[in-house]
Amino acid sequence: MVGAKTLPVNLYDILGPQIITVCHQKRAGIHLFATLEKVENAADIISNIPPAFCASLSKGEYLRYTWLRANFSEECRKHLQFPPNYLTPELSSDPHERSNGLDALKMGHAPRPSPLDLEEMLTDIIWSNCDEKHCSKGRICARGQLQVPSNYLDPEGGSFTLTFYRYTQHNQAPRSHLIFLAGGPGGPGLDHRRNATSISKMTDGEVATYLIDHRGLGESGQFTEAGSSWETETANLKSTFANKKFDEKDLQLEPAALDVAMVGLALKRTNPTDRLSIYGTSYGALWAHETVRFAPDLFYSAVLEGMPALEEVAERHSFRDILEHCRLDPFCRSKMGSDVLDSFPKMVGQLGNPETNKCVKILHHKLGIFGKTTEERVQRITGFFREFVILPPSAATAYANVQVLLPIVKATIDCINVGDYLSRVVPLLQGISCPDLQNAFKSTATSDYDINFFVGGIVQSGYYVPSTGSSNINPPDLHPYYYPDYVYHLPFCRYCLVGRNRNSPMPLVTKKTAVYFLQGLLDVQTPFSLAKKVFDSTEAPLKVFLPVNNRGHGNFGLGRTEYIVAAVYGDSVSTAQNLIEESAESQPMKWEFAEQGNPFSQIWTMVRNAPVNEPVQGHLPKMEIQEQIVPSRDNKILY
Repeated sequence: MVGAKTLPVNLYDILGPQIITVCHQKRAGIHLFATLEKVENAADIISNIPPAFCASLSKGEYLRYTWLRANFSEECRKHLQFPPNYLTPELSSDPHERSNGLDALKMGHAPRPSPLDLEEMLTDIIWSNCDEKHCSKGRICARGQLQVPSNYLDPEGGSFTLTFYRYTQHNQAPRSHLIFLAGGPGGPGLDHRRNATSISKMTDGEVATYLIDHRGLGESGQFTEAGSSWETETANLKSTFANKKFDEKDLQLEPAALDVAMVGLALKRTNPTDRLSIYGTSYGALWAHETVRFAPDLFYSAVLEGMPALEEVAERHSFRDILEHCRLDPFCRSKMGSDVLDSFPKMVGQLGNPETNKCVKILHHKLGIFGKTTEERVQRITGFFREFVILPPSAATAYANVQVLLPIVKATIDCINVGDYLSRVVPLLQGISCPDLQNAFKSTATSDYDINFFVGGIVQSGYYVPSTGSSNINPPDLHPYYYPDYVYHLPFCRYCLVGRNRNSPMPLVTKKTAVYFLQGLLDVQTPFSLAKKVFDSTEAPLKVFLPVNNRGHGNFGLGRTEYIVAAVYGDSVSTAQNLIEESAESQPMKWEFAEQGNPFSQIWTMVRNAPVNEPVQGHLPKMEIQEQIVPSRDNKILY
């Protein structure tokens, strides 16, 4: 990527037609111009490219870079050697359509391939035996492989082998097919093997289940092996890019969703009357959402668990939902106040200033906090809490880890007694006198996670744009995903990604697919208010929103399996709802932390009671079922 602010507008004439390759690209030309996106006069440079260059472009090369398409001159466009169609409205002979197409391109929006386009690209699935890692005792495991394009706008520009695994029962022909999509991004397909095999068994083989390796992972064109960190995985990027199976620019959510649609189309080709469903959790829910959006008539049902926001929003990186949960709980409200939504962020701002009081100064000293600004210091405090906050509590505890953060912050700001703070709060922070907390930090730091940081960083950068400056949220927050340098590890490969089309997840509209949401109300990673917004924006013949109190990002028990099966069969979810709620109530996430042996049982004694306004307005989300009359579902014509 060129670092200059401006470059000569006749850059093409200076470089000549033989342009150097970038990022080990076998095809250069337009890929180099794509790296000019951040140059201030990039639009002028592109508009000065001669018609001969446009004449040399294939349709796929032209479609790859939306912002380049928006800035080619009219004369250059006239020399393109392919006919316009619905993918290229800016080339239409209709002036109105052409103008609208150009305006959309300048906003970063462009048409995407239709299901009919996908069918033209479709090949047959090649089946073989599973390896030992994927086999499951007592079940039939088959490995499926399907050739898919690296870029669906440029299907002739290269392809790779997408791999997935099917689980069935002996002597039973399935009538329904359920695809599992892992979270992350960067989670392996094997994450859901237990769920997949249990549903196959639970339905006596009527439901075949499938695990898919996301593009860039496992046997689907793996770039790097999963390691303990981004640095470990990217230690030898030259080798990574030299041996890549497809273009790193195409390691994105949108083509990954189209991959799954291709698998679905291939399954329907051989099983045209069978039902096809899809399930995803966390990023997998967004992945499933986009799959259905691109193929709205393909799936019978979709289950979205822990649904992320469709676009980057400030609330995604805040504790607002957790604070609302506290505000509605009588005990937590008595300690944090009815105004906790406003007061907690202010307390965090005070936490970043060591001169606030002696307890804050002690906290900074004990944790080794430094930085020139409040935001820098809050960022370092966030880093200390990060792993603990997102780590699920053990089954024996009656709290979510994020709940503990509230009394820790308020105890530090209240600073009732410095001596008590030193003896009761600081040891908890350092994990010195608290084995449970110490083990929590230790296990998080040393666990052998299979998440692929490389894939996660590259995929997320395509639809969640990282902040390049200081945070625009004021005051700052302690959210573990708040600071972009934790999620977006792009310095090593941003040169290879500049210019690629931006993915833009949008509301789902389908006349075929029933959509089922499952959402924890103490979920700090995918907040319930944002999942509810996605639910509200969804247009479907049937949609269900099942919120679960006392649960965070997952851990819904056996009721989740019942919920998924109900979605696959189109049955009532009441049994699943009861099982999930019973499981949640059997292990309530209480704010008192009062159960025997709880290391945080005394922390509220370090907090002053707060002013409370009664009665409190509002409530946590309730279950919703919305249904529309759609003939294809009422008449049981299933696709």
